[in-house]
Amino acid sequence: MVARIRDEIMKKYFALCVDDDQAVLNQLAAQLEEHFQYFCEFEYAESAEEGLSLYRELTGQGHRIWLVISDQVMPGMLGDTFLATIHEIDRQTIKVLLTGQAGLADTVKAINHAGLNYYIEKPWEKRDLVMILDRLRTQYEITIAQRIMAIEREKWLKELSILYDMNLLFASSIDLKETLNTVFYNMLNVIQAEAGSIFLAEESSNTLVCRICQGPKNITGVHVPFGTGIVGHVAQTRQIDVTSDVKQDKRHFGLIDEQSGFQTKSMVSLPLVSNDELLGVIQVINKRGGKVFSQDDINLLQSLSSGAALAIQNAKYSQRLLQEERIRSELLIAHQIQQGILPDAFEGHPDIHFEALNLPAKDVGGDFYDYFPVSADEFGFMLGDVCGKGVPAAIFMASARSIIKSQSLADPEPCHVMQLANRLIAEDAKHGIFVTVFYGVYHTKTRLLRFLNAGHTLPLIYRASTSSCASLFSSNFPLGVFDPFSFQQNVIQLEKGDTLILYTDGVSEALNRTREQFGHERLIEVIFQYGDRSPKELLHAILERVQEFSDKQPQHDDVTLMIVRV
Repeated sequence: MVARIRDEIMKKYFALCVDDDQAVLNQLAAQLEEHFQYFCEFEYAESAEEGLSLYRELTGQGHRIWLVISDQVMPGMLGDTFLATIHEIDRQTIKVLLTGQAGLADTVKAINHAGLNYYIEKPWEKRDLVMILDRLRTQYEITIAQRIMAIEREKWLKELSILYDMNLLFASSIDLKETLNTVFYNMLNVIQAEAGSIFLAEESSNTLVCRICQGPKNITGVHVPFGTGIVGHVAQTRQIDVTSDVKQDKRHFGLIDEQSGFQTKSMVSLPLVSNDELLGVIQVINKRGGKVFSQDDINLLQSLSSGAALAIQNAKYSQRLLQEERIRSELLIAHQIQQGILPDAFEGHPDIHFEALNLPAKDVGGDFYDYFPVSADEFGFMLGDVCGKGVPAAIFMASARSIIKSQSLADPEPCHVMQLANRLIAEDAKHGIFVTVFYGVYHTKTRLLRFLNAGHTLPLIYRASTSSCASLFSSNFPLGVFDPFSFQQNVIQLEKGDTLILYTDGVSEALNRTREQFGHERLIEVIFQYGDRSPKELLHAILERVQEFSDKQPQHDDVTLMIVRV
């Protein structure tokens, strides 16, 4: 599989231009062929039918067509239909539509149905066309690289053990720059070169930067664009280049010699490539004694370039691991901060008691709860769930909780709170983000509970006087879905000893090894069994039963519980 993909990557690239106007095809050829001469060849067709036939012929021969440029209005098949056909064959091919006589409707149709990457209006400027296609080429290369990354990485890991002995110094290096300097210095002495440099690639700017320099003149920090000079040419072609007389080579970038005062006579340049990623270029200059570099010198440099490329990529992986470790540390801090946002254990009140817990599925989560006095005789409480998990949900959770609580403290009436909170949350919510929440206000003197359920799982009420359990029904949309929306609240008379059980779907939808959900029936069984116990005992009994049911399966959603006893 790895060999097949590698062979596929090495196939020649083609670009296909289709237009019924020969003048347009001539213009495309004049503007593009020279610019892309080291990357692809161009083929041309005067109709969509001819273009489709040519496309199939080239791909049938094993070539890869990375770009198709097509006019929209042509006799027979239209451009958008042609590009849609290409899109069905290969979704990775870059497709560009030329629009002139085509109207807005045709252009929109092409964008929506033909997998279009870009459209260009006639007439166009050459610099705009080249800039757009360069950008699309980069996009295409990234797509291809991502496709083979997993397989190539596996191959790299297997080869790592084989290369270990040869690259022992690289593998054991703590300071990569120091190791590269040492090995490169020794290598230059062995092949008797006067000077040399290691350029590393900055792909974001298509530039090479000299990071290691040995010789009489220091050019560390010099930037060379891809395609400029011999070193830039090697970066662009990824091919070894042996130049015996740089004065006779028009590619030679003389500006560096002018700036450094060093005279370059001959050089060998090798690309540093690993897993099809260009990491940089190694360049050695001027064989001592006026001699030319031998094949043995080149072979020795190839061994160095392989080890150096591996070491550089190892360093990049190490930096990535360090970054991941830093992210894990920051997530731990975020988890601690989020847990700090949740209220402390309830201090106690003669007429009401709260017990709650939150177990996020990841380091941070989107579930939240809170309880707080809103007047001398009233307590507000809520339990909610943001659609999603992880950091985005956690950030939105903190915002939603703060909005609801601030509105509650101003005016605790459920309808009023939810109306204003929904408006604010809808303004901040991105497409597909919403919040389900149960919010209630309990009056300790009258024992009336005013509540509103905005799309949340139905809470359960256990009445100790009758040993019965029922759901608290209330039907409203989640917050952030529709604004404006008219929320409806409910009222229920509670009795001393009644218990409310609030929970998120991480409880009822917990899965066991057979992918069966915990469900409401099992939850009600636990409530009947422990409903007369203390709120803390009931809460932990539910949690333990859920964990027993899950049988150590990974927690797929945040688990949040709140027990309210009056």
